[in-house]
Amino acid sequence: MSRQRLKNGASELQAINRRRDIHRKTIPALAQAGPVSVWMVLFVTIPMLYIIYVSFMSRGVFGDVVYEFSLESYQTLLDSTYFKVIVKSLQVALFTTVACLLLGYPFAYYIARKPPEVASRLIMLIMIPFWTNSLMRLNSWLLLFQT
Repeated sequence: MSRQRLKNGASELQAINRRRDIHRKTIPALAQAGPVSVWMVLFVTIPMLYIIYVSFMSRGVFGDVVYEFSLESYQTLLDSTYFKVIVKSLQVALFTTVACLLLGYPFAYYIARKPPEVASRLIMLIMIPFWTNSLMRLNSWLLLFQT
C-alpha cells in the first residue's frame, strides 16, 4: 500500500512540476507577445474591419457614408479606368517584390556568412536609408506645421 502511495505522490509531483514548467515558459512569452497583440488588434484589425464594413455602405450626396448596404463601390472597380489602375498597381507591386527578392536574399546570405563585427556594419549600412527617410519625414512635418 505504501508503494502505491509513493507512486501516486511521485506522479502528482511530476504533474505539478510540468505545470510549473509550462507557466515558467508561457508567462514570459505572453508578456512579450501580449502588448504587441493588443496593439495590433486595436490599431490594425479593428480599423481594417471598419474599413471593410464601410466599403459595403453607400455614399451620400456630399460623399459621406450612408449606412445602407450597397455593392456600388465594388461595381465601380470593374469600370475600365479603375481596372487599369488596379492592374498597373499590381504589376508595379509584383516587379518591386521580385526585385527585392533578387537583391535582398543574396545580400542577406552574404551578410550571414560574414563575421559578426562585419555583419553588424553591413546591417548598419542597410539601416541608414531608413533613418534618413524617417528624419526627412519628421523634418517635413515640422516645416508643414510651422506658423
